[in-house]
Amino acid sequence: MYDITLQEIEYFLVAAERLNFTEAAQALFASQPVISKSIKRLENEIGMKLFNRDNRGVSLTDEGELLYNKWRFMMNDFNAAVKSAQSLMDETRKSVHIGCLSEFEHDLNIKEFIRYFEEKNPDITISFELYGFKELREQLLSGACDLIISYNGELEDMKDLQQKNLTQVKQFIAISSKHRLADKEDLALHHLKNETFYILNPAESKKSVNRLIEALSSIDFNPRRIEYSPNISSLAFAVSQGRGITISHKLITRGYENDIRLIPFTELFNNIYLAVAWRKDGITPELRKMIDLI
Repeated sequence: MYDITLQEIEYFLVAAERLNFTEAAQALFASQPVISKSIKRLENEIGMKLFNRDNRGVSLTDEGELLYNKWRFMMNDFNAAVKSAQSLMDETRKSVHIGCLSEFEHDLNIKEFIRYFEEKNPDITISFELYGFKELREQLLSGACDLIISYNGELEDMKDLQQKNLTQVKQFIAISSKHRLADKEDLALHHLKNETFYILNPAESKKSVNRLIEALSSIDFNPRRIEYSPNISSLAFAVSQGRGITISHKLITRGYENDIRLIPFTELFNNIYLAVAWRKDGITPELRKMIDLI
């Protein structure tokens, strides 16, 4: 491996183009001795003469001619690659990567906010990805997402984060429309104590599961049986099929509008909000614009 610097190659190329070390020095804003010393070091390193020097002036040797033709294209490619990388960096900086809890995929408020932000900031690209509870937190902490949208309770204990509450998320008892009690006008949770109760798997959101079970215990509601679902879609399907009940927000009925009945549940969970969170050390100018607009 040769110990050659890009500056030495650049000095050589300019000197080869002009065949005059003084003119090359002027073009490079360097002194003529500096150019001569650099080329001499280059010749010593590769073990060959690059220039013929005589009373008639300076000319390239055959070896110098070959390297000039090779290296000038190499330097063009090098400079083009750097410019491309800089352009990519600029594009990356002018973007905001949002991660959202998958169950809020169809939330109209979120869609409207993103549309409004893009109208106000046409030079900023928004990427929007859906995740489960666990993966969503990991995406934010790793820096893959600049901002995430989740429940406020999911974000409380995460260090080095800032968050803002967006809107309150009303909770409902979700029951199959075909359930024998589905048409009962004063249906309440205690009427369903013998039903299988579906909740998310603790591996996805241990805090949410514990909070839900503790809240239900506080009103003396102890389900006969608890079943865990890996995600909100599986949970909604189980309820629509009459396998059990759950407590969730209204978006659980999407795709099951005729199969799931929602009963307002005001006894608990008045402090559940849809919230956004971001890392304190991850605020870019583009993200700041979004945060200020929230």
